[in-house]
Amino acid sequence: QGVAALLLAILHPMLIVLGVGLNDYIQMKFVAPDLKLYVWLGEFQLLLVIGTASAALLRRQPWMRRWWHRVHLANYVVFTSAWIHSWFLGSDIQSTNLRWLWLFFGLTALVSSIGRLRFAMRNKT
Repeated sequence: QGVAALLLAILHPMLIVLGVGLNDYIQMKFVAPDLKLYVWLGEFQLLLVIGTASAALLRRQPWMRRWWHRVHLANYVVFTSAWIHSWFLGSDIQSTNLRWLWLFFGLTALVSSIGRLRFAMRNKT
């Protein structure tokens, strides 16, 4: 799943570059000025996905075993920011019935994150 997520995360901006051109992509001319923050959020997500996928590939290395679970927690930040990114930039998410699916995804992520945190806190003591 991590490799597929990484490939899709890399493919997404590449397809935008193909669609609008490199110059317009770099200058963010393909998005309204008030939405540029969400494009930057997407760029941040890409860096996090590259980092977490790299850590996953290296998790069996002796020096990474100690850090793997901590690095893996960054995926919760990636999932949350990906939801926010797509909610505000997805042209069809808020205006079609896809919003119900996205709200379901958001609720599911919230409930599972709370469950994961509760599990971690219980097992910490």
